Amino acid sequence: MEQTKDRCYLVVIGYGAPTVNPKAAGQNSYLIVGGKISEVEKQIVRTETIKKAAKVSDGAGGLIDGEKVISLDIWVEPYVEGNTPMDEAFLKAEEFASKWVLEHPDNFPPIVINITDGEPNNPSAAEIAARTLMNVATSDGKLLLFTAHISDGQGKVVLPASESAIASPLGKLMFRLSSEIPAEMIELAKKAGFEDVKSGSRGLVINGEAADMIQLIDFGSRPM
Repeated sequence: MEQTKDRCYLVVIGYGAPTVNPKAAGQNSYLIVGGKISEVEKQIVRTETIKKAAKVSDGAGGLIDGEKVISLDIWVEPYVEGNTPMDEAFLKAEEFASKWVLEHPDNFPPIVINITDGEPNNPSAAEIAARTLMNVATSDGKLLLFTAHISDGQGKVVLPASESAIASPLGKLMFRLSSEIPAEMIELAKKAGFEDVKSGSRGLVINGEAADMIQLIDFGSRPM
């Protein structure tokens, strides 16, 4: 029987209109799921059945193209409405990260991935809160804050090393809200598919495709 090993701690924070998400309880920033992985796996909200392309038996000892029905566990239901209290979300993340660091002072520092399609309600407050969050640290270094942003008025930007690579003021703000990728993680980024990553690149993807978002989460959640 497979056993879940608690090799990481995961927290998912939502932020926006509290009237939309029943877990918000009147808050603009709120915990959706969180805890050790063995705890998170028990916080499923529902399970749905999907069909997936697969090789199936042809009844004569061979394989043919077909479909396989599998069960997919759902932990997070998407809600899209309201404004963008990003500063509150960062401060909420700082609460969880600081608590974790007190209990694990010598581990690789926490990694936060902010996924948003909005402009912060209060940009200056968001910058201050982001700096507070990025100052959380273990003996191995400071917390890393990476950003996946969807925005109008800006083309695709992937792991930029300078604000000059970004056209929009909002995109430049997202650059400042994102951590520089440590030298030790450059190779991880390349293995994840970001071939143009270099020294000084920030953990920021603007208007990326689904594959870019997956790659950001992939390498961004792999501590050295």
